[in-house]
Amino acid sequence: MLVWKNLLCERRAAVMCKPKGFTLIELLVVIAVIALLLAIMLPALQRAREQAKTVACRSKLRQFGVTFATYDVYSNKLDGKRYEPGSPDQFWFYFGQKWGPYRGNCSELLLCPAATKHVIGDPDAIWHYGGKFSAWGTTDELPDPAGGSYGSNKWYWWEFYTPPPDSPGREKYWSGLFVKRASDVPLFFDCAWFDGGLSDCVDSPPEYDDQPTQLASGSNANACGICINRHNGAINSLFLDWSVRKVGLKELWKVKWHRQWNTANRWTTAGGAMPQDWPEWMRSFKDY
Repeated sequence: MLVWKNLLCERRAAVMCKPKGFTLIELLVVIAVIALLLAIMLPALQRAREQAKTVACRSKLRQFGVTFATYDVYSNKLDGKRYEPGSPDQFWFYFGQKWGPYRGNCSELLLCPAATKHVIGDPDAIWHYGGKFSAWGTTDELPDPAGGSYGSNKWYWWEFYTPPPDSPGREKYWSGLFVKRASDVPLFFDCAWFDGGLSDCVDSPPEYDDQPTQLASGSNANACGICINRHNGAINSLFLDWSVRKVGLKELWKVKWHRQWNTANRWTTAGGAMPQDWPEWMRSFKDY
């Protein structure tokens, strides 16, 4: 019995003295489990980050809506400086001196959270265009450098530049704040330039994702600045009734850009559009 006790004590002592540690297999299993968890969590975190940027973008557009609704709404028209060729005063982001108290001096408000970086392609150019995840802007050569990642509906904002009565397309312009179906009239939205909008129902979508506005020509030139996949197949927009919502990229042909816009045009389901009619990069997006 004593011998067995001695052997048991010796074995126990040997086990207690054995160095502790992970085996290679155990280490590989732990690494594989961590990699699996990261693969599951990272897409969810990315979606949550994108959703947060989308919500923050809508919040900024609502602030613009409050500003626009507050300023001169009694006149049934958003006032502004008259058009002066070559002058930066013509653009919405300067607002004029009378807009200052409503907007404040906050350049961050002009940038969508998903498009805050400026990508300057030509260093000699005074202006540079934005893109899907980049902002447009000016260089330091202008008296008051500015930039942003939103744009305005040219068929409304150009109204206060007072185009001559005989100007081509004058009848397309919106003439005031109170119009029928104001909830379908885009006013201010995600954009790769300071203004944008479709001109005719035959305007075609960009040929590929994030097609540069400055390189576009022909029938898709008007769409490249607004048809940008910034918020998961959509952009955010403030409408003329001061509501803010996401607008699907294909829905851009469904909203009412100007007075003569046909909301049942060839790029809508009512007009007979099929998924295969769209460029390949847009075919999986929701139809309208």
